[in-house]
Amino acid sequence: MAFTQGDVFLCRQMLSLSDFNADDFERKNIKLPQKIATASPVRQASYLAGRRAARQALRMAGECGEFNIGSDAAGCPQFPPAVVGSISHVRTGECIEAVCLLARTTSARSLGVDLENIMSRDIAAAVFNQVCDASEKLLLKSNLHFTENVALSLIFSVKEALYKALWPEVRQVFDFTDVAVIAVHPLCQTHYYLYLSDQIQCGYCDITLKRTLAPGVTQGRCYRADWILTDKQVLTSVLVS
Repeated sequence: MAFTQGDVFLCRQMLSLSDFNADDFERKNIKLPQKIATASPVRQASYLAGRRAARQALRMAGECGEFNIGSDAAGCPQFPPAVVGSISHVRTGECIEAVCLLARTTSARSLGVDLENIMSRDIAAAVFNQVCDASEKLLLKSNLHFTENVALSLIFSVKEALYKALWPEVRQVFDFTDVAVIAVHPLCQTHYYLYLSDQIQCGYCDITLKRTLAPGVTQGRCYRADWILTDKQVLTSVLVS
């Protein structure tokens, strides 16, 4: 499944673990890095699904050829010079779902995408203090009447997407508590509305940096994160222009 708007492209690939075989890399002409070759079958299947989504997005963007999207030393996907991209994947039961968000460099300097399953209530309670503060949880619950686990899943995913979007510029690890969601804007639809047919809510958040991370990536700077929520998953994205 795929969607495009202007110079932004979103592709999704589904892969059943029961159908996966390591030979699929050769059949799909996708390079299998040694680090992935020695990983678990689930990790291999996730990598394959993500690279297939990336290849589909590249074709939609007009990039010809069978590109093999490698990784840098930090594990970030390496795209052709004319585009920026981000990959995310999640396991649901015996299925791997991967997404790739891609944009031409004329539209974005960097970007990040994140796909997450909604946390259980127990997991949300265990990680709450690592992900957000009380004001963030209250903001989401008061605006959208989310349950605590859904609100935390959204905050977690938004910050993951921002981390990916900022990494090429900051090249340093920063914590969930170094950024804060400061506003929530529900929408009737989002520009990715075709992506999930069972969507229940969508919109965007304003996020701010609580400390300076790099020159130009300074305390108080704000970013926009788009989001889609279903009853089972949250998809978020951040584009930096």
